[in-house]
Formats: sequence, structure tokens, C-alpha cells
Amino acid sequence: MGRGGELLEEAGGYLDTVEDPTDSDISLTMLYCQVLAEEGRPDEALARLDELASLLRERGAKSQLMEALSAIGSLYDGFELGDRATEFYDEALALAREIGDEDVALTLQANAFRVRLRQPLYLKDKKRLRRDFNALLEAYRKSGDTSGLSTLLSGYLREVLDSGDLEEASSVLQIMNETVGGYNSVVDNFILYGESQVARYNRDLAQGHDFIERLSARVEEGDPLARQLLREVLQWRQLLDEDLDHPEELEQFANLSEEIRIPEDKVYNYNFRAQLALRQGRNDEALRLLKQAETLLWAVRDSSTNGAFRSALHVTAAQTFWTLVRTYVKLEDYEQAFEAAERGRGQALAAMFALGDERIVQSASDEQKRRLVELYALRDSLEAKFLRGEIPERESITQMAQVVSDIDQVFADIAALHSDGPISRASREVADWKTLQSALKPNQVMLYYYVGDVDSFLFVIARGQELKVERLPDDKKLMEMVAALRLAIVGGRESAELSAELGRILLKGVDLSRYKEVVVVPDGPLYFLPFSVLPSESGVPMHSLSLSVLPSAKLFAELQKRE
Repeated sequence: MGRGGELLEEAGGYLDTVEDPTDSDISLTMLYCQVLAEEGRPDEALARLDELASLLRERGAKSQLMEALSAIGSLYDGFELGDRATEFYDEALALAREIGDEDVALTLQANAFRVRLRQPLYLKDKKRLRRDFNALLEAYRKSGDTSGLSTLLSGYLREVLDSGDLEEASSVLQIMNETVGGYNSVVDNFILYGESQVARYNRDLAQGHDFIERLSARVEEGDPLARQLLREVLQWRQLLDEDLDHPEELEQFANLSEEIRIPEDKVYNYNFRAQLALRQGRNDEALRLLKQAETLLWAVRDSSTNGAFRSALHVTAAQTFWTLVRTYVKLEDYEQAFEAAERGRGQALAAMFALGDERIVQSASDEQKRRLVELYALRDSLEAKFLRGEIPERESITQMAQVVSDIDQVFADIAALHSDGPISRASREVADWKTLQSALKPNQVMLYYYVGDVDSFLFVIARGQELKVERLPDDKKLMEMVAALRLAIVGGRESAELSAELGRILLKGVDLSRYKEVVVVPDGPLYFLPFSVLPSESGVPMHSLSLSVLPSAKLFAELQKRE
């Protein structure tokens, strides 16, 4: 915290010592709380704001109380704690209306609605959702705030599209064209995007082709905002390719995104063109493009120190490696397919093919390797069908859980050659937990998971502490939760609630604020979980720490010896 922050800290602390703080004292305290939040001390900020709100309630200072409640709601909003955020936004909204501040009231009403759009139960209540939307729409129309109206409509449109409500999406698009169409390029691009999604769900190829042509023209004109939507357009076009016999158009359109300078989008473009090459039988070209994608992928990951950005590469990495795996499968080179999957292990794919012991991997028969590749391809196919709307979410999760179970069974069959029981690896490694403890640095913690049919456990190992054991749900429950989170991430849908629930379960009793590095040894369905997206009870998200996902504690110990 700089000198300015130190002065604010003195001013903020001053509020505790005066009986009748002035408006300036209160304003400085609120500003100090904002600094605390930005400095990574949100708990302190919330505690001070709660105290301030209590003081202002006693004084009857409605205007200042409204500001404090809005600030608290904003903090909770930032933590993606929707229920708490809306609680304070609603209280602040009531005060804004009571004192007649319509501009602030509209902002608070919009904030509360935006947060509720992230809550699944709210989205299911269609009557309330539509009522709240209409009330907010009318308020924006009266205010003449076109910018706010376009933000409202764009956010609402994305949610109804994600929910598959085509009738409501069409209604919102009509409102957008009537009220904010032509306002700016962002709005116009989003309207085009919405129209493409409705066409996609309706399988309206004519409208879809019209959308492609219009957006292509905007890209050629150099519209940078249109470029940002190009990835979604490529995916949309790819989904329709099975119904269209125009590969030359696809090739031409794929090449348009060569001008994109965003590395992650570049990787996506390589993937797209590789899949196009595969469909046209140009397997060597597909391999060349995928190797470029893989090289760029690791360069981007290694050059970034931003944990959130690096975790966002997860889906792009998955596309790269599984397209590579499918390419080798098409060439019937199962050994290369298996090695490609191995390269993704512990990186973006969260240890997809991890077994915990190189001897076990080497002992897998060609048939077992082939079966594993087939199962992973089936899992990938299920995700694609879900994205195309061909199977409902619940059915997709159920089928995904079955595929994961089948994969685990193949692993179990291979591992049976080297073990006496299903918990042998866990019992063998955790029994020697003191050796693992001595290998850990003072700022490291190991989270070792065992997932079983009936009982599952988390073993927490850290230097200078006793072994801590937490009981977890069984494998079926964890399979369903992990599959649901993966589908939400891949589908670009709201995943905060799912990741928060998994964080509460899998990081139970773990105070991450005490460590700088986390070593995760997953098991069963947890191999498929991107741990970096999990929040924790201590308020420290996993992506803010140095995170390593390893197939076994034994491998960790060996790596530590080499350092």
C-alpha cells in the first residue's frame, strides 16, 4: 500500500475514535474500504463497511447509508456471491427510491437484475424474470439512457440464449433492433451474434449464411470489435458444416482470422483449420496446424503470470489436444494418440491420462490404450452435442458420468496388475505421509484425493502440521458435479455457483492464505477438474497461487529430489 493508501488507512481508522463522524470522515472510510478490496484484503473492507452501515442506520443518514450498502453489494458482486450482493443492492434501491434519487435507483435496479441473471433458480422463474426485465426496460426507456439500455438488453439476450428460450430471444432481438440498433458497433455486433444463435438453434441455414456474410464484411473493413466475435462465428459455422457442402467458403472464412493478434484466438483458428483439413482428408496439414497450435499454446501459458488468464486457456488447450488425438486416431496411430494425451496431462487438461505410476502407463496393452482414446473421443463428442443443443444438459451430464466411470474402469484394470486393492495407491503413498511432508517447502501444501465408490477422502499434508483428513462425497456425486462444471465452462455459461460448491467440498478446512504453492494429486473424476477455477473458504482463489497438478505423490517426491 503506497503513501496515499497509508493516509487513507489513518483516515479510515479515525472513524473508530470519533463519536460524531463528519461526511468527510465517512467518505474517506468508504474510499479506504475500496483500497482494502483492491489490495486483496476484502474481509477487512467488508467488516469496516458493515460497521459503517450500522452507524449510518443509527444516525438515519439515508443518502450515505445508500452509498455504503451499494459499496457492500458491489464487493459481494465481485466475489460472485449473488445472494449477498442482491440483498444489499435491494436495500440500497429502497433507500434511493425513498429519497427520490432516480438515477441511482436505476443503476441499483440494473445491478440487482444483472446479478440475479447468474442464479439458476431465478432463471427458472420465468414469470418473475420477465416481470423484472419489463420493469427495468420501462425504466431505461423513460430515462433515455441508451448505453444502459443496450447493456441490459445484451446481458439479458445472452442469458435467454444460453437457456435455450428461443421465443424470448427473438422477442429481445426485436426490442434491440427497435431501440438500440445502430447505437454503436458493439450493439450491432451483438445483435448479429444473437441472430446467428437463434438461426443455429432453428437450423436456419439461410439466415446463418447471411450472418456470416455480414460479419465477414465487418472484419474486412477492419472492425476490431467484430474480430472478437469471430471465434464464435467460426464455431457456429463449423457446427453447420455437416449440412453445407461449401468447404471452399469455410477455408476462406478460416483464413480471415489469420489477422487476429490475440494468441488464444490464434490457437483456436489453428484448431478450426486443422479440423477442416481432417474433414477434407488432408491429415498431414492437420498435424502441421495442430503442432503450431500446441507450440503457441505453451508460449502463451508460460509468458503469462496472470492465473485467471492462464486458467482461461483450459478449454482452448483441450480443443488442441483432443483434435490432435483424433487426428492420430484417424491415422490409426494409437501410440501417438496416447502420447499426445500424455503431453496434455498436468497442464491444461488437468492430468487427463494420469495414472500415478509410469510402470502402470507402460504396462497398458494396445487394446487398453485404444479403448482409452475411444472413450476420451466419446466424452469430447458429448460436449459437442451438448453445445449444438442435440441433447439436454441433464442427459449430457448423466452420459458424461458414465463415460468417466468407464475410463476409470480401464484405469483400474491396468492398475490391478500392480496393486492388491482399489485403495492401494492412496494407502501406499499416504501411509508414508511424513516423507512427503519433509519434501514439502514451508509455503507448500499438498492436497491428496482418494475417490471411492462409497468413501472418498482429502488428505491435507503440510510442513510442520499433523496429517488432516476430510471426508468427501462418493465418486458418482463428484462425477456429476465435475461434469456439470466442465459443460458450463465449455459452453461459456455461468459457472461461479458450480465452482463455489466444488470449492466448498474439495477445499474444506484448507486455509490457502497460509501458502504460496499448492500441489494437487487428483483421483477418479477429479482428473477432469480444472482446479484453478475453485474458490476457497479462506477467500483465496486457487488461480492466485502457484498450482501444480501431478498424477502421484511419488512423482512429486522425485521431482523435489531433482531440484
